[in-house]
Amino acid sequence: MTTTHDTTTTDGTTTETERPARRGLFRRTRHSGPDQPLTDAEAQALAARVPHDPIPLDPNDLACAECGRVVAGPFDLAAVRYAEPSGVELAGGVLSASTAGLPAEPLTTCPKCAARGGVAADLAGRLLPGGVAIGGLHYTGEHVARLVRSSLVVIDVLGVRPPDPDHLTRDVLGLMVRRLASPGSALAWSHRFAPTRAADAQPGTANPRPWAHVRESARSGLRRAYADLMADRLSLSAPPVALAPPPIAPRDLPPGAQPLTSGCLLCGVATVARPALAVARDGGREAAARRVWTARPPVGPGPLGGRPSAARLVGYTCPTCTEALDHAGAVGPSAMERSLTRSLGVGGKWTEGADALGGLVGFGALAADALRAGTPAPQPNTAPWAHVPNLDAIAHALTGRG
Repeated sequence: MTTTHDTTTTDGTTTETERPARRGLFRRTRHSGPDQPLTDAEAQALAARVPHDPIPLDPNDLACAECGRVVAGPFDLAAVRYAEPSGVELAGGVLSASTAGLPAEPLTTCPKCAARGGVAADLAGRLLPGGVAIGGLHYTGEHVARLVRSSLVVIDVLGVRPPDPDHLTRDVLGLMVRRLASPGSALAWSHRFAPTRAADAQPGTANPRPWAHVRESARSGLRRAYADLMADRLSLSAPPVALAPPPIAPRDLPPGAQPLTSGCLLCGVATVARPALAVARDGGREAAARRVWTARPPVGPGPLGGRPSAARLVGYTCPTCTEALDHAGAVGPSAMERSLTRSLGVGGKWTEGADALGGLVGFGALAADALRAGTPAPQPNTAPWAHVPNLDAIAHALTGRG
């Protein structure tokens, strides 16, 4: 009884080689690969029918260091690399630093995996020349190429259609790297032999098919990472998300304070637009809103330019007003003037027209007046400071336009 396995020659052609069957009988089905990864249930059913045990190598052949497939020899010395262990995994997962009697494992790279490295280097240099930031670290140069290569490995293991390099964008490649590079970096066949030799690693063996050593438990994690990538791609093309201030739970209100969550305490803007991808990464609308809007301690109408009273409001400030408050140090005319001028796009450029800013009233003061009078709360603004009646005149006074 015989079975077949893929053998790749050094010129890139693939042949089927007969070997004595290790156990059982199975049928190999060639296909171009699905457009989407298999579901967990489909993958488990397939794994139960397809053998994955390593097969012995002929004396002239070597295993590919990445996918583990058989690569037919003989080889030049330059095509051989050695995986030298610095430790070994013992039974029960115990690690030992003793490597006595463990020779380095000779490996090579099959043409397909070598080509993947070339594609990765091209994509990294062309689309991510300035590097990429992942988890607070910034990667550049050859490190980016390795990240792209690891991402492409995941796509190959899952059997999904790889992206067209000519149509791949910088943003999509960045998403691929952030989602797939980490799980893809641990999949190479060589990791079974170095730096720590796996307890079940058998020298002089190869995979019966590419990536057969990647077990179903690992593949399930790869499918989840790929699903996250697809969700990111959808969010990338989605329109910006308008984030309103998050709710305030009654238990978080100080005694006597009233919540104001319809708009920014200062400029009154109702929403802040954020990219859909950022919202998805933050965990949804409410989580993203809590990152965008800054909670403020109770404030009265007086510092907001209104008539002093005992009313106290608890609410949020938008990013522009938060920056203005951080600069000014407290709620008051200076913070409101800074926020308004930045909303008008003049920043610190204006030197005339400052008198036009006198008597500026924040949105929270209008809400406090409504509470005191028992009238409906004012509607929030669609644009910052839109409640200011002479906003156009202020813009003209400060900039000469408007």
